[in-house]
Amino acid sequence: MRVLEHRSGQAIIALCENWTVKSPTPKEIKQAREDAGLTQSQAAEKIFSDSYRSWQDYERGERGMHPAIWWCFLQRTKYLRG
Repeated sequence: MRVLEHRSGQAIIALCENWTVKSPTPKEIKQAREDAGLTQSQAAEKIFSDSYRSWQDYERGERGMHPAIWWCFLQRTKYLRG
């Protein structure tokens, strides 16, 4: 898999080959954040720069998280989740 991340505002662009990551459920999102010991604001900062509104929407199920965003979050927090 190749992933290219580009941050422009809150945009994340991922180019992937053989993409196998699925969109997470709201429960999976919340569990991964809690396992990393992060608040919603801290989790959002790992992916977006300063907005946690989108993260709240993901955990409430009001917005689906793109698999590329999920993958980035998991990669940036794997050391926190043990």
